[in-house]
Amino acid sequence: MKHLLFSLGLLFMGALVSQAQTKEEIKKIMLQNEDFFLNVVATHYPLSHQQIETYRNQIDFVKLSKNPNIAWSDEFMEQYKADLSMHNLLGNRGVNWDEERIKKYYQDESFEFRTLVKSNKIYLSEESFEKMKHKIGDHLLQHKSDKEGKVLVYFEWKRKVNKSLEKFVNLTYAQRQQQYTHPPEFQKLMQDDITTIDFEVLYEQRDLISWSSYLELEDVNLDWENFKLLDGYLKWILLTDCKYVIDQYVFSNLDNTDINSLLDIFKEKDSNRLYEVTNHILGEGYSTDVGFINEREDDFWKQNQLDDYFPAELANDQIEINVEYNTPEEFYDYHEFDAWTKVPVKVVSIKLKYILENFSLPEHRFYPIQLRMNSKDWGKDSRDYYVFICDTLILDHLEVDKAIYRKDGLVSHDTIPTEGFRFNDRRLEILPNEYPKYKGYKYSELHLDHQFDLCNIRHADLWVSQRLLDCIKENGIKGFNIRQSSSMSVYNNSKESVADYIPIAVDLDTIPETVLKSNYNSIKDSIDKLIKNAPKDYVKMIYDNRNNLTELDKKIMNFEIENDIVLPTFYKDILKNPEAYELRPKYKSDFQSFSLFKLEEIQFSGNDGWDAYPRAIKSIAIAG
Repeated sequence: MKHLLFSLGLLFMGALVSQAQTKEEIKKIMLQNEDFFLNVVATHYPLSHQQIETYRNQIDFVKLSKNPNIAWSDEFMEQYKADLSMHNLLGNRGVNWDEERIKKYYQDESFEFRTLVKSNKIYLSEESFEKMKHKIGDHLLQHKSDKEGKVLVYFEWKRKVNKSLEKFVNLTYAQRQQQYTHPPEFQKLMQDDITTIDFEVLYEQRDLISWSSYLELEDVNLDWENFKLLDGYLKWILLTDCKYVIDQYVFSNLDNTDINSLLDIFKEKDSNRLYEVTNHILGEGYSTDVGFINEREDDFWKQNQLDDYFPAELANDQIEINVEYNTPEEFYDYHEFDAWTKVPVKVVSIKLKYILENFSLPEHRFYPIQLRMNSKDWGKDSRDYYVFICDTLILDHLEVDKAIYRKDGLVSHDTIPTEGFRFNDRRLEILPNEYPKYKGYKYSELHLDHQFDLCNIRHADLWVSQRLLDCIKENGIKGFNIRQSSSMSVYNNSKESVADYIPIAVDLDTIPETVLKSNYNSIKDSIDKLIKNAPKDYVKMIYDNRNNLTELDKKIMNFEIENDIVLPTFYKDILKNPEAYELRPKYKSDFQSFSLFKLEEIQFSGNDGWDAYPRAIKSIAIAG
């Protein structure tokens, strides 16, 4: 009996040691895969409100909006309203969307009932329904339920998962060109459920399997040794939503103390990190050249290496948008127009210019320019803006010895020195994604020898400090798309002292009186007001000039007025004369066919991700 107890004790101690080794191994992996860890914590971990506030700069609030495991109170949602994603909150089953909460948020621009009621029954009183019915499509309206006579709003949606092996097999282009055929035994398994096939059989054909998709299946169960075998076939960041991996190899090994300790490390590490910002309103309607842009990029590359390449003035002081597409847009604080050459044009409002002047930037210039809007529907307007030219980083700005190229696997990582940097005399010209000498190595970290709040790298986006990022958010600056995670991280020099950030609440009255300011104050809200109020009047104007409206004309007109939208002309024509139209693909490679909805089947999808659209022109689906 003593021997038996002793043996059991050894087994128990061995399990503890194994568990401890796994914990340390997992912590090491998380330290080497920051983006994965922060994504998983934001999306899945039951963070307390205190943890969220303590580590708010490490947490992606868009992903946090999906997290069903935190306490979603009205107070919490209001505190972080500017950072949270309404679309993700509506689909979050951890948020109690009762009638009172719906009444509080349903007028939000991005609130849409379709997302809220997808496989989620919502009951509304008759009174609430009457107030909200303009936002509820008929296809979502079920019937009066037995629940106290309330109106049931519901959309049944079930995800179909095909687990046959053939759905998880991908052939490379070279294999398809060579007309590759699977081994006979493997072909026999193609219609079998992949979760019933032994891992060893799959691993024999590991180059063909989509392992990320495989690990997303709920009934997969791999031990750690088999999981490590996939080192060359997976990246942790691809497993952010793989519940099996997260539960089995992350949260089962890390307790709250471990989570906090890792967050503390990243908080310290990222205290001087700059965040990538880009602009997703690319200038497709961009028409006129700006004088300092050369047609031949080689000329600019030479000019870029001069000690002072800033022009005295712009040869062309106008930029016009919406010329080609005649689609109304807003005047944002930041526009980036992608020119035909390699030199992008960054245009900032008076408000953003004033903010940037209060922060530390590399050498830069602001040039006055007129930014014009030209739309056949909304008329013309012109506003005072500035072209913002910021010098690209130069060699003296960098701590070159700290720059990192890295090759990542699941459990193995390797770094090499930065011999691959390319400098043209004085300016950082390019950051290659692939290290030129060693396959698979990616550029990972860039360290500055300065304390810049904004820096500019050619062929890359702008990078801003946390304090400038906070200021941009606080002042409601429009036009930036912020990426808080990136495959390339940029850091300021942590040795320099950084003064405490004092929020800059921009009040135009504090800006010295100028002609630009007077013009700005006189027109700053003109387009907003027009866009907010115009659709109903605009729709009536379209039809007032026509005689003998048909019943269908009237139905379409009333639909537009009630829903505060303007339907596309071609769609209205198709509704009236469907036999005369045939939908054809725009490109030969696009073989998708569309089934147009009837008027009552139109699906309102909000404006998520489409900030270039005016708020009153709702994003809608008119075809399947």
